[in-house]
Amino acid sequence: MAIIQALPSSQAERLGLKAGDVISHYSGKTITSAAQLIELIARTQGHDIPLEIIRDGKRLTFAVAEGKLGVQL
Repeated sequence: MAIIQALPSSQAERLGLKAGDVISHYSGKTITSAAQLIELIARTQGHDIPLEIIRDGKRLTFAVAEGKLGVQL
């Protein structure tokens, strides 16, 4: 799922996520749709949840906290 925008003052913006980044995994699960990502974010609790993206052909992993990520897909 490609990020269109990291919303202002969001967790995504604080992490440095950018338009064009592709979210490939969240909490160890491969992301295949926006609906799936939204459901996983809603169900996953805790801190340091792994979020894996692909940027310019490179895989990057971020640790996110539960709750809203703050991206437009």
